[in-house]
Amino acid sequence: EILMLNPESLFTKQRSLDLGYEEEHGRTTSQTVLRELRRDFAAPELKARVHIRYYDRLPSVAVHMAGETAIVSACFPHYTLGTQVIQLEIKGVNTLYGQFVMQEFEHLWNQAQPVEL
Repeated sequence: EILMLNPESLFTKQRSLDLGYEEEHGRTTSQTVLRELRRDFAAPELKARVHIRYYDRLPSVAVHMAGETAIVSACFPHYTLGTQVIQLEIKGVNTLYGQFVMQEFEHLWNQAQPVEL
């Protein structure tokens, strides 16, 4: 499951400006990433396993998860990339913070718009 900031969202424009880029930077970057995902997961057996959705708000945390391990930004800063702040490694989602992170992700996921791969 991949959540991406909607390239047409006002939040995408604001995020670009907050990071010191031109207003269109986020939109063009998101479009490029989606093109690359479509290319990389073009095979039917891969395409069936990847789900992408666009969300229209800034998240409270940035999450990168593989299996039962998650790398989580301690906060989601507005004026720097989430990868440039303290990162926490969570092994298993059964911890209190792991459950919070998963609830945040599921909340965004459930409100997000599906994107065809």
